[in-house]
Amino acid sequence: MNQTSSSPAPTLRFHYLDGIRGLAALYVVFHHAYLQVTGSAESKILTETIPPLLLVAVKWLEYGSFSVAIFIVLSGYCLMLPVVGTGILRGGWIEYIKRRAKRILPPYYAAIVLCLLLVVIFPFLKEPSDTLWDVTQDAFSLQSVLPHLLLIQNWRGSWAAKIDYPMWSVATEWQIYFLLPLILLPLWRKFGLRVMTIAALVLGFGPHYLLHGLLDRTKPWYFSLFALGATAAVISTSSEPKYVKLRQQIPWGWVGMFFAVVLSVIVIPQERHWLDSHEVITDPLVAIVAVCTLIQCTQTSANQKLMESNSPKTWLLKVLNSPWAIGLGAFSYSLYLVHAPILALIDLPLKTAQVSSTLRLAIGLGISTPISVGISYAFYWLCERPFTLKKNADQKAMTL
Repeated sequence: MNQTSSSPAPTLRFHYLDGIRGLAALYVVFHHAYLQVTGSAESKILTETIPPLLLVAVKWLEYGSFSVAIFIVLSGYCLMLPVVGTGILRGGWIEYIKRRAKRILPPYYAAIVLCLLLVVIFPFLKEPSDTLWDVTQDAFSLQSVLPHLLLIQNWRGSWAAKIDYPMWSVATEWQIYFLLPLILLPLWRKFGLRVMTIAALVLGFGPHYLLHGLLDRTKPWYFSLFALGATAAVISTSSEPKYVKLRQQIPWGWVGMFFAVVLSVIVIPQERHWLDSHEVITDPLVAIVAVCTLIQCTQTSANQKLMESNSPKTWLLKVLNSPWAIGLGAFSYSLYLVHAPILALIDLPLKTAQVSSTLRLAIGLGISTPISVGISYAFYWLCERPFTLKKNADQKAMTL
């Protein structure tokens, strides 16, 4: 790779990235509100009382893992953006980790404290309920607290969901952060983008096939998804002629739509348990769709900004650049961290009172979710915003 062959691409801020982040986080909340009612053995029986048409109407809420895959791709994309022009991390890799730690860890640990405090204040949160929240039981045990403090809870299934079940992905992403300066950037600088991408695919998916799924709990292929996001950043913004040609000649939007259709054809007929055991198939497809979308949206946004064009944007960019989507993206990390206990706090008394599963589902989607958004926004102002690096060159890089 010849870093001196052309000047770096102009610095641009793509607001649509916040829109993606915000919509993905909101979808996760709806997904968990849905699973809170339908995600346990007893709930499987209770869902028989839910009108079949309603179950069909909310089936689109079953794909929460897709949002996590998008977050990982987006993380690689955003963290690579400020590196594309120079090939180096600003301040070196130690400063890079410090920036990531300051951005990610304070809200994360604050959310742990909040969850444990809620369990103390509301004892029913630590009682078995045969709902999704049951996976967090024994929150105060050493085997729950210590792995969460060390961000290694994703290493074992018995640790992963304790305290606050979405947090396992924060640990996964935190670990991947270290691999950007240690593996991806050295490969990119020495051998080029193609070798970096192929090596990351082998390292990420190899354990699944070589070890027969032994390490699947840790989802090692997320490293590959992260690398695909980094690859998309280079293709999207590099001023090297070969990448300019690549992003201009391939119809990225249409390619993304094709793989979205392929993904839909595969997953829509499947039951939920199939999705849980075949993420190594679905996650790469989600990543390809995300990569194509990022490249297409970045190219469109950059062209309009550089040409100072007021021509209409695509419908997707209109949605992603809308004020409400961007605003939601600003506190999406807080939303991801604290929504689960709020959903349980509202739903478990309803279940104890033997409220019908249909009504519980309606309350979860129509009431608990907006309440979770509001509380998350307050949490953001108290525990996340004070640590935001306002003028950091890679400030757009934080994802879930």
